Amino acid sequence: MTRKPSAPVSATETAVRVTPAGDRVLFLADHRDETIDVTACASGVDLLTGARIERAQPLRLEPRGAVVLREDAVTGPGTLRAAHP
Repeated sequence: MTRKPSAPVSATETAVRVTPAGDRVLFLADHRDETIDVTACASGVDLLTGARIERAQPLRLEPRGAVVLREDAVTGPGTLRAAHP
């Protein structure tokens, strides 16, 4: 039996999930064997390290590293999501 090759895996993977409470959680994974530099697209707290991350902050992901960012609530005019108690 001949197997078809698997689809290539992207070197950087992102996903956003929304918790039942309405929190947005951004997952960023580096599948490379090299360090990469990226820019934060949102402000929040990295759930893996507890570090505070600000929007547009430069981030360095180590080889095979990850960031799990719980985004800050967005309120006011143009609200993307409401804060919850």
